[in-house]
Amino acid sequence: MGEDMAKKKQNIEPLLLSTGSTLLNIEMTGNSKGGWYTGHYYLFVGDSDSGKSWFMHTTLAEAANNPAFDNYRLIYDYPEAKSSLIDVERYFGKKLAQRIEQPMVRDGQPASSETAEEFYYNVHDATKQDRPFVYILDSQDSLTCNREANKFQKLKAKSRGSNVDVASGDYADGKAKVHSSHLRQLIMPLARTNSLLIIVNQSRDSFDMFERDSYSGGRALKFYAVAQLWSYHAGKLEKTFRKKKRQTGIKSRIKIKKNHVTGRQGETTVPIYHSHGIDDVGSCVDYLIGENIWDMTKQGVVRVVGLGPDWEASREKVVQRIEHEGLEDDLQDLVGEVWQEIQDAVSVKRKQRYE
Repeated sequence: MGEDMAKKKQNIEPLLLSTGSTLLNIEMTGNSKGGWYTGHYYLFVGDSDSGKSWFMHTTLAEAANNPAFDNYRLIYDYPEAKSSLIDVERYFGKKLAQRIEQPMVRDGQPASSETAEEFYYNVHDATKQDRPFVYILDSQDSLTCNREANKFQKLKAKSRGSNVDVASGDYADGKAKVHSSHLRQLIMPLARTNSLLIIVNQSRDSFDMFERDSYSGGRALKFYAVAQLWSYHAGKLEKTFRKKKRQTGIKSRIKIKKNHVTGRQGETTVPIYHSHGIDDVGSCVDYLIGENIWDMTKQGVVRVVGLGPDWEASREKVVQRIEHEGLEDDLQDLVGEVWQEIQDAVSVKRKQRYE
């Protein structure tokens, strides 16, 4: 057996990629360093203005700055427009700006998928190349499908006098069938190439009295996902200037409704600033204060422990010092240790049933 064939026969160890939020990483995997495992497909559903695109770009930025992903293609499929309007270099750095790409070329120009079928063909093409990839579809709702496009053309022709036959009583857009038949074709290629696929969906009002939210695209989108995340708008971030409150960002509440990695269905709230993006350090500081690891006085002075010699400062000064001194990794480790300590303390202690 040749060397190349032997390598293909070996099991590829999945890589762990950060979501950009330490607290979300922990809720997803129990590991403060990452939330997404390569070799799998994830579904991310969310309300409008809940930070979906921020999370997706941050994921790509984490990959662009992680040496383990140096050989990965970073593909952002954006059917909502010709290209994303976010200033990638400003918010997510030069490394991502130089590597982010669209999935295909149309009329000589980089382009995103327009139909559900085209999306699956693009992902399948990517699995046939020599390089693994992180592929994000943002969002599934913006795709049409061949069935829907054909019906539109028939309805248009009929409205203008043509005698074309249009089936009555058919309100489905057809994408659910496309996802059901095509998505399963990608599961093994993703695992074989150690690639990561994330599909973003817009939440919709549900007619189910037991479930507040729903989404389009059918059940297959959730069924084949290793995890399903939901994001909700949880309030505004504001700062007072000249006696007026000014919005500086949003709070995004993330719930994990399906998780084949740990089985946990946790949730966390992540602050996202318009000028900065995900405030990972700030959320970690708040977590440690909330868990009474760091004390904060009524005057807002925080006593920092576990990051070298103890010190005190206001919350904002604590955040700035951690960033200035490059203590982010140490902060992540501390948050992970605290989280694990809590899990160990509340876990039910029983005899191991199986050897």
